[in-house]
Amino acid sequence: TLAFNHAARFYKLILKIGNIPAAEERKLQIKLADSLANAGRGAQAAEVYLIAAQGVTTKIALELHQRAAEHLLLSGHIDEGLAAFRIVLKAVGMKLLESPQRALISLLIRRVQLWARGLSFVEQNESQISAEKLFTVDSCYAVATGLAVVDTLQSAYFQTRHLLLALDLGEPYRLARALSLEITQRIQISR
Repeated sequence: TLAFNHAARFYKLILKIGNIPAAEERKLQIKLADSLANAGRGAQAAEVYLIAAQGVTTKIALELHQRAAEHLLLSGHIDEGLAAFRIVLKAVGMKLLESPQRALISLLIRRVQLWARGLSFVEQNESQISAEKLFTVDSCYAVATGLAVVDTLQSAYFQTRHLLLALDLGEPYRLARALSLEITQRIQISR
């Protein structure tokens, strides 16, 4: 934590000096946000991610909104985190579920889909998969983990979507991540 706090302080100092090209400034802002996040300062990290998201391509802006949302939720800034996730989910054609009843019904439907589908997959290299599909599965993961302590039903719903998408893609890293999160959630449910 001490090292990340020192790194954050130095990134802030460099950014204050100014006269940095916009692209380099954005890279430094992202490094600053990463340092703040690693130091456990999630709300401050989210603020910097959102600043860095201004004036960049849609894809990069969405990735930065996703990071900001995750850190806002994990640091207890629920409303702001949900607002940031709404932006990300809208971009991938999804949305947060409006009520616990809707979340439960949607979760049950996805669980039946998972049961019917099974856990089989065809392995694919990440380079063979479109960036949009990878971003969609990564977004489901971010929402599932971000909501884990805030809204367990929606978290379970997005984890199930995450697992279904990861199985369809067959990309080893995302598949391993989805299966390990699935195991974690099943252990918590069985307690």
